Amino acid sequence: RNHARQLREPVLSWNTTYESLLGTNRPFPQLIPLSEMVDFLVDVWEQEGLYD
Repeated sequence: RNHARQLREPVLSWNTTYESLLGTNRPFPQLIPLSEMVDFLVDVWEQEGLYD
């Protein structure tokens, strides 16, 4: 059985904002892979000057 990671379309849109994603207590409409969420948060933190 092949366990290689398959390339898939990102769940998050390129224009997703921190506030639109995490500014509510509603569940996400679909699962977001951990690696994609980490990339999103690092991008936000870099833009905010919180992660250098």
